[in-house]
Parts: sequence; C-alpha cells; structure tokens
Amino acid sequence: IMRNESAVLSLLSKVNRKLAAAVIRWLAPFGKYRMFSQVFAPHVATVKPDIVYAHDLICLPAAYDAAQACGARLVYDAHELEVHRNPPLPFVQKRFVSYVEGKYGRKADAVITVGRKVGEVLGEHLGRKDINVIYNSPIIEPCKRNVRSDLGVDRDTPVLLYVGKVTAGRGVGEFLAILPKLRGVLFATVGPCDDKIRMLLERQADRLGVSAATTRHSTREGHAPACDDAVEFGRRPIDRECARDAHRAWCRPLGRSEGDDRVGPGS
Repeated sequence: IMRNESAVLSLLSKVNRKLAAAVIRWLAPFGKYRMFSQVFAPHVATVKPDIVYAHDLICLPAAYDAAQACGARLVYDAHELEVHRNPPLPFVQKRFVSYVEGKYGRKADAVITVGRKVGEVLGEHLGRKDINVIYNSPIIEPCKRNVRSDLGVDRDTPVLLYVGKVTAGRGVGEFLAILPKLRGVLFATVGPCDDKIRMLLERQADRLGVSAATTRHSTREGHAPACDDAVEFGRRPIDRECARDAHRAWCRPLGRSEGDDRVGPGS
C-alpha cells in the first residue's frame, strides 16, 4: 500500500497471512491518498496543465502534488461532505478524512460544490468563505416533461418523491412503512432500480396494502429539470448520523441545492 511499509507487510505475511491481510485492510483507507499521489501526480505534472482539477477528495492530495510540481492552479470539486459520507465512517478514519480534506482543501486556489448548504458546512470545515456553488442539475432550458404527467398524477394529489438510486440503505423501505399513515399521498421514485430491489419493495408494499394506490416507480433519470415545481415533498438519501445534525439534514429538489430556501431542515 505504502512504499515504506511494504517490507514490514511482506515480513508479516510470511509470519501470518491472515493477520497481514487484516492489517492491509485496516491501513488501506489511510494509505490510499498517498498511493494515488505517488502513482498519478508525476504523470499529471508532465502534461504541464494550467489548472489541475480534483474531482472529490480521493484526487485532492494527488492534484495538489501535481499542481505544486508544475506550477499549476488547483481546483477542488467537492461533490460530497466527505467527513459525513453514508454509511458513517469509523471514528479514526473519519478524523483522518477530516484532516486530509482540511489540509489540502485550504490550499486549493478554488473550491466548488453542489449546493449552498453543503457549501456552508464545507466552508466552515475548511475555514473558507469563498466556496463556489455549481448545481448538479441546473435548469438550462425549459422542459416540457413533468414528473406528474409521466406518472399520471393530477395536481391535487400530494406527491412524496424520492430521487436517486433505489437500493438498500436509502430509506425507501422506511417511507413505504409510513405510507398507510399518509392518506392520499402518492410515493414515487425517480432513479435506477434493479429487479431484485424492485421485487423486495413491491412485496413490502403488498404486505402494507399500499402497492396499487400509493406507490409508483420511474426509472428514467431525465426528469431532473421537471421535478422542482411538481411535488410537495422531496427526499434525498441521508445517513442517520446526519439526521441527528439538523444543519446537514436537508432535502434537495432536483435542479436546486440541498437546503435551498424552499426546503427547510427536517423536510
């Protein structure tokens, strides 16, 4: 994993392979940033770019080293709150990720992220007030399609919309469980879903007696520009740790940022 530790790991593997494998698995999350930099930074520097663009934290230390080597500017594009990823990171790894992002994020010439509230949390963590926001799904041109018309739902029916990959651990099952208490509300999903997960969710809906009247699925991902004004409630995946911390528990309608003015904490 890391050059200086290779001899130690080689010796350890001769003594106890299982122990060596366990040590490698434990070290991997801490050594990956250094490994990426050792492998990629020299090659990036040989291109002599004017700007080195780091897509998420995994690339940031390597991008910084490459930029230093060739005198380029560094841009950090943070698509996630790395310290608060789902599932939550173990305590030690979380502190290490916080350290790495803080160290290199403060040195970047520019930092961009996907939403205003994400930018506020990131800016607080990095000690920067110049975080730039570029939305994942900006409305570039009007779209005639609308999630309500695609699902065959009239304007008077309240819609609870989940946007993102429909899979385990994202809270979709939890929303199905509360649907019997939400009379008259339609729950819909927009995003990819494999057959196994779809079957499990449909079985759960059948057991709850809500399958026909209150759930719909759409696997098309092209709804993004047309969802914003079409639904009353929105839901994006957040982990339970974030939910305990209100300023990170935001819901994002597509085409807007997490925590824009129309959607408040606890939504």
